[in-house]
Amino acid sequence: MSEASASAPRLFDVLTITWNNLEGLKRTWDSVSSQDFDNWRWLVVDGGSTDGTVEWLTSLTDERVDWQSGPDGGIYDAMNKGIDRSTGDIVVVLNAADTFSTSQVLGIVDRNQRDHQWQWAYGVMRYIDESGAVEGIHFTPKFSMNDLRLGLRFVGHQSAFFTHHMIEKLGHYRPQFGYAADQEYMLRAAEISAPTPIPHMLADFLLGGVSKDVAPDYFIRSSRQMRKDHDVLVQGNDAIDAVITTGLAVSARVRHFAAKSWRSIARK
Repeated sequence: MSEASASAPRLFDVLTITWNNLEGLKRTWDSVSSQDFDNWRWLVVDGGSTDGTVEWLTSLTDERVDWQSGPDGGIYDAMNKGIDRSTGDIVVVLNAADTFSTSQVLGIVDRNQRDHQWQWAYGVMRYIDESGAVEGIHFTPKFSMNDLRLGLRFVGHQSAFFTHHMIEKLGHYRPQFGYAADQEYMLRAAEISAPTPIPHMLADFLLGGVSKDVAPDYFIRSSRQMRKDHDVLVQGNDAIDAVITTGLAVSARVRHFAAKSWRSIARK
């Protein structure tokens, strides 16, 4: 953002992707509409739902709601449709059933961007269950490009905010990376400018959804393909990169098995 626009009122675009998840969409709407900072638009991309979503969206009278409904090529194709429609100064993707942690989130992000003039930033993301109970917290106080490239750390898109200028530089998500396409997007962003960590609870991620059955080493193995695509293999050597990936993947599976076993024992 330019210095001239730094003090002007900013518009947030909140992009929400949904398909046959009316109750989750209502949950997200309640979160967006309760924000104290009211200069926002809610851009909804619906995949052609048949559960009453279209009728409910039609019933909304808030002029800040902008929605479309129709078939798409999957989650990231839908997210790209949202990006194409976005014109706001700051953009965040908050999909159906995910929510902002508090009613102050957009105000916190607005002030933080004014203070630090970042191109993108991320904050604390909480994992919650259907009852709203917090099951875990994700936050990396000090960003590490190496950890992101290796798939050891990730940035949840629910708590990641981008300036429109950065969105224009990044272009679209790349669906060929599957469930890891959002992390490839973060990697490209980090290669342009390091993110600013915001030490506040910004988003709540509802456990479950499309990624609930993803293998524990999925993102580590996907990261290898990202490194190939970005020409940043470990030590510039494919064989070394493959060995490192295998070791990290095995470690991830072992940790997952150990944690699952411990939870099973703790319930008894």
